[in-house]
Amino acid sequence: MKWSDEKLKLTKYSAAAATLLAMPLSADAFIIYRDIDPDALAIPDGDTLYLDIDQNGVDDIMFWIESVNGIINTASGADVSYLYRFAYASALNSNLIFGTEATASGFPFNSAYNFMSGDTIGGTDPTFNSKARLAARIEVDGEVTYNGGPWNGVSNGFLGVKFRNEGSEYFSWLRLSVNDGADLISISDLAWDNQTDVGGIAAGLTADINIESNADFNIWNFNQTVYINQNEFNGAYILEAFDMSGRMVAVQQANGNYYEWHLSENVNGNIIIRISGEGYQFSKQISLVRTY
Repeated sequence: MKWSDEKLKLTKYSAAAATLLAMPLSADAFIIYRDIDPDALAIPDGDTLYLDIDQNGVDDIMFWIESVNGIINTASGADVSYLYRFAYASALNSNLIFGTEATASGFPFNSAYNFMSGDTIGGTDPTFNSKARLAARIEVDGEVTYNGGPWNGVSNGFLGVKFRNEGSEYFSWLRLSVNDGADLISISDLAWDNQTDVGGIAAGLTADINIESNADFNIWNFNQTVYINQNEFNGAYILEAFDMSGRMVAVQQANGNYYEWHLSENVNGNIIIRISGEGYQFSKQISLVRTY
């Protein structure tokens, strides 16, 4: 898969920062990205498709298509053909899909959200554990009486999943396509954040913004001011702030064991602070919530 323009921009900036400070920037990512090649598919009358998001040997979500067709003998002696086809997804065990209840022709069903690229998957968005109807098609005597659903005909949408591993909670996006008519589900790639203390993941995020730390900083904030305190490392370092879509929203060069970084009011919500100094890096997600 090709890198996005945003990821290329971040990479170019990181290279510039490395030149400025003569420091290495390589480290393991918190965002674990997986390109599923070939795409994982679910088809009518096919096997159920199981996905193990974090590849720990336990399946986290499944997809399948139920398809029934036949003939109804009416009281008048006529033979009427019918087709019912439903595309489904269901989180397994204690895992959850992001979405809410919807209705179709007066019947309720669980509707999985189709997140847009850059949307935050997490926070207080509602979730459910039972199966989600992605798309459906109903035909009676050759006539289409229903063809719809929240994912019907969606190409490269983002399904959000909250899953658990050893008691910890993680967030993931899956790039999902569902054919018009509910006759094919395909998953092309996915990503999840392997930190346990974050409130979500940005749909489509694959950039290695959050970097595993080989340093130790105290970072906290009040209103729009971020406070950075460290006693072990001296000299200049670069401060970067990213929103949850991977877009850099602020950058600052700093110096010393204690620094106060005053951010614009346009920078708000969940952000990632990354500190890059000579021979070390550190990052942390914080939430900017103004109290005034």
